[in-house]
Amino acid sequence: MKNIAYTVLFLLMISISYNSSAQFDNSNLYASASSSSELEVDIFPYPATPYNLNVEFKQMPEDNAQITVYDVHGNMIMDHKTTTELTNLCENKALDRGKYIIEIKSGSQRIMKRVVIN
Repeated sequence: MKNIAYTVLFLLMISISYNSSAQFDNSNLYASASSSSELEVDIFPYPATPYNLNVEFKQMPEDNAQITVYDVHGNMIMDHKTTTELTNLCENKALDRGKYIIEIKSGSQRIMKRVVIN
């Protein structure tokens, strides 16, 4: 029961802290940014498999992108810097089945996505 409470608290904190800077849904990700080029990302397939979770930038940001994967308890599972438009996050490490939160940062832009690994 304690773990569930921490999970709910973590998800609420994420929702509140990023509400003004990003849209958080299960479709394509679009950051609300004041610059002329918005960060647009597709994460696929959904649901993903342990060895196949791709992040694709529609247009690669000027700054390198930082991709961080968290489990539902808020523990960082993976941290990855990318300079390419298409990145397979499970290339070097398979993810266990379950639910994850992916955070993508580039410059002042930040977006988050919920992902299920089957």
